[in-house]
Amino acid sequence: MAAIPRFIRALIEATTVSQCLLTPPSPPPPALLLLLLLLLLLLRLLLLLLFLLFLLFLLLLLLLLLILVLFLLLLLLLLLRSGAFSVLLQLNCSMTLPLRGRRSLFLASVKTWLIEREPGHVYDRRKRTCKLRQTLRSIARPVVLILPRYRAHVDEKKERVR
Repeated sequence: MAAIPRFIRALIEATTVSQCLLTPPSPPPPALLLLLLLLLLLLRLLLLLLFLLFLLFLLLLLLLLLILVLFLLLLLLLLLRSGAFSVLLQLNCSMTLPLRGRRSLFLASVKTWLIEREPGHVYDRRKRTCKLRQTLRSIARPVVLILPRYRAHVDEKKERVR
């Protein structure tokens, strides 16, 4: 007996829900419609503005990339004109040599490049040797200070040569 009132109550609730679903909603007032249209228009304009900002960002990124490529090309041109690549090419070709040959070729290349880059340079072998000694001393000083065993090894070699 208790189940019948529940069934009837559920049937009444179902019919009222279906009636609410079948009846068309009342039309909104015209002010609300205008407000919704205005909001949709603003949303559209906002999306268009975001898209244009994205395109502007991509354009600026492309421009920055172009400037970077031009800068790298200019740097490459300056390095080619200064002769630095000749030193690098000589080093690359010398990688098959033993370590002693590679080191001497590297120092000779650096020595030649340092001297020939001096303004008003007249090629002189004695100057070249002096410049190499100065360069080697400036390179070797920190190494000798850092590695005392290396210094002892150099001293032993000097004594053997004498």
